[in-house]
Amino acid sequence: MTNKIFLILAGLLLSLLVLTLVGCDGISGDRGLSGPPGPGGDDYVLPIPENRFFSLAITNNSQRSHNGAPKLYLAFDGEHQAAGDTVYCYQLPTGVAPAIDGKDGEDAGWGDKFTNIELVRAAGDYNFIESAQVRSAFDNEYLYFQIQWTEVANAQYGLEVSNSNNPEYWIYPTGGSGNPDRWSKSTTNEDRLNLFFEITSVTRYASDGCLVTCHTDDGVVNGNFHATRGSRERMDIWHWTSATTNFTGYALDRFLDNGASGGVKNDVGLPVYRLNREFTITAGDTIDRPKYMAPADPNSNASYPLWDYQIRPTTSTNWVVGSTVPGFINSIPWGSTADIQAVGEFDNGVWTVEMKRKRFTGNGDDARF
Repeated sequence: MTNKIFLILAGLLLSLLVLTLVGCDGISGDRGLSGPPGPGGDDYVLPIPENRFFSLAITNNSQRSHNGAPKLYLAFDGEHQAAGDTVYCYQLPTGVAPAIDGKDGEDAGWGDKFTNIELVRAAGDYNFIESAQVRSAFDNEYLYFQIQWTEVANAQYGLEVSNSNNPEYWIYPTGGSGNPDRWSKSTTNEDRLNLFFEITSVTRYASDGCLVTCHTDDGVVNGNFHATRGSRERMDIWHWTSATTNFTGYALDRFLDNGASGGVKNDVGLPVYRLNREFTITAGDTIDRPKYMAPADPNSNASYPLWDYQIRPTTSTNWVVGSTVPGFINSIPWGSTADIQAVGEFDNGVWTVEMKRKRFTGNGDDARF
């Protein structure tokens, strides 16, 4: 009796197993209609940047003599006032952004908060620019700056109220050298603005600002006058000039490190300008002249800028004494060195410079905001 019951139960289990296997092998029905699409997700929004220190330096017709603010505080959180050494960075409403054109008066794009920054002599001679007005703003993609200052003339220090738009141009020799390939250079320079940000944490930057990286107390770091002190320390430099960058609509994006070839370097890519110079020593004499000349040369006295698509090699003959050739060649930049849009306008002795850069460029030679 027990065996019969066992056999009956085993048969039932086998039948169920067969039915299950047969059912799994059955033909699927037609796919049903797709449902309506769900609502779209929100665009990714970068978090509000963290407050941070930065530095500012301004020159007047000079490369070395700059007044500046070695340590400023850039506040994004809305809890700080735009005063003293604090610059409040205004969060722009959706769809509102300032035009980068060097023209003041766009409060809708910049907000109404600005800081009058006191400037002190940072290196070289004092240039008498005692203050600068700074405004800043940000949105989901970009960080913006507007810096405004008034130039001061001083003949003793070689300072002039000018837009300084043809720096270090070449002059055909006035005679006496006996070498037609030895030109002279003008003493004109250009106006400059630099902003500095930490890419990685820099030793003592929070206490001393950019003074720990430039014009250091001991003169040099690893053989460089400008360098960070730690092997992994880097500074981001936004470098605007009144001629060599301003005509292109970009600033020169640079960085400062502590490497064996340390000091200031251009970011990767084609920079906005390069020196127009050919210098060699031949048979005990020097050749020092513009490497390239303008399309209408000799003797066109071309004004700046001289673009890379215009140039041709400089000839050695048929020059009139006193003729000039621009000292730099401009290009439309590409790569990481082209990250910063920048335009300055000079109006009655006042510079207004506006800058714009992506908060996150994806490049290791740029600060992230």
